[in-house]
Amino acid sequence: MRSEASTNRDRDRPSTPLLAQIILFDGFDLLDALGPYEVFQAAALVSEGSIKVELVSTEGARMVPSAPGGLLIEASGHPDLDIADLIVIPGAAGPLEAINPTVFRRCWRARLPAIFPR
Repeated sequence: MRSEASTNRDRDRPSTPLLAQIILFDGFDLLDALGPYEVFQAAALVSEGSIKVELVSTEGARMVPSAPGGLLIEASGHPDLDIADLIVIPGAAGPLEAINPTVFRRCWRARLPAIFPR
């Protein structure tokens, strides 16, 4: 028999998991991306899947080099602002002039400004 508290939790739990997408770009700071990824994955475990996290790139599915060191991390696809509940854009590592400015233009074109107040 299910307890009343358990029944209330089930009723309050959304049918679709909260989706967090972490946008990777060439030269992203590894800790800035994988720290939040680890936290969201742990939250998914303790919340019985009420949270889902994806590593994505404005170029779509690909291996993305981090900085420093160029460790490649796999992005699973494009960011989707129509379904994502939370977008995380990690910082970049290394000298600022070495960061490819096109990533910010791509994020801008991907409708990210719509979620930021002016």
